[in-house]
Amino acid sequence: MRRKSQSPDHAPSAADLELLADGALEVREAARFTGVGVRTLWRAAATNQIRTFRNGRRVLWPKRGLVQWLATQPGSRPRC
Repeated sequence: MRRKSQSPDHAPSAADLELLADGALEVREAARFTGVGVRTLWRAAATNQIRTFRNGRRVLWPKRGLVQWLATQPGSRPRC
């Protein structure tokens, strides 16, 4: 199977750096942190409700973005 060529990495914007200031988690850690399922997180990312970042093959979920997303969900309270 042939891989798509990746575009060169670009420097993160100031908004991205602010979002990452509190750290980032991998998807299973993010699911534990938020109390929602992994599939729910992937769906939210696919619909641009949560910003994710790629580091090589790893997808990282900023803690600050997760807390902001949880605040928009009906009946949810952040665990932090």
